[in-house]
Amino acid sequence: MNKVKRFLQTFIQSATLKHDFYNHLFHSHWSLTLNYLLVLAIILQILGGLINLWHFRPSKFRILKNQVISALSIFPEELVIKIDRGFLSTNYYKPYFFRLNQKRFQPLVVVDETAETKKILEYNSVILLSATNIVVSNKWQQQKPFIFPLPSASLQIDHKTIINNIPIIYRSLVSVYQLALIYFIVFLPAWLLFQQFILITILITIYLFICNLKQKHHWQRNSLYHIAYHASTTPIMLTFILMTVFRFNFIYLLISQTLLTTLFFYLMLRIKKVEK
Repeated sequence: MNKVKRFLQTFIQSATLKHDFYNHLFHSHWSLTLNYLLVLAIILQILGGLINLWHFRPSKFRILKNQVISALSIFPEELVIKIDRGFLSTNYYKPYFFRLNQKRFQPLVVVDETAETKKILEYNSVILLSATNIVVSNKWQQQKPFIFPLPSASLQIDHKTIINNIPIIYRSLVSVYQLALIYFIVFLPAWLLFQQFILITILITIYLFICNLKQKHHWQRNSLYHIAYHASTTPIMLTFILMTVFRFNFIYLLISQTLLTTLFFYLMLRIKKVEK
């Protein structure tokens, strides 16, 4: 309980730029900062995992799974999709739109052997199967979707084949969901945290270099790293929330940098006052 209380006190004082606390950091050991950052990273890792678990909770997966099976069961009996040596062909005279919900406007998959890559934007689909490629929408950069070649093996997709393989599709969906949970609960939060700490370390190094150039006296670099990492508490928390809760992506780099810059130089002014 004392350790929890001590961490909370350190967290609050770091996030609120407590004057006396930062003055004390000039004479503290590196272990204080390392332990603090480690505990903070573990807490955020758990928090991010719980948030992602809520987004991809089993109840939502069951609904999605039932929608997929239901949509596959009404696959057109007259439609035949063939893939042979990396080329796709159909016996349809028009594109086929596969939707999880027939009332839903956005299709999940569109099969159009005459379509170009950019057609995925017009169809507003998640996946586009063209004559030679599998095109997957990119929500971060819509103009640059992911493009993969079709498999070279021979494959035929029709109503009978799908109905016969629904049990295999069912098990495959469960396996994909389990792997997705591991990714979103464990690896994604860890990767986001790693990106943040790398970015903040680079920013701190740059800021310290600039400050040392401008100051008439040379501040102790180790002490400044202490206060800089503690001062990054608020940017780390806000950026992590933006990425996990609100699903921000590239913009978090700019947000994190802006917040850290503001807090760091504000902190520098306070340290300067303390030293006087």
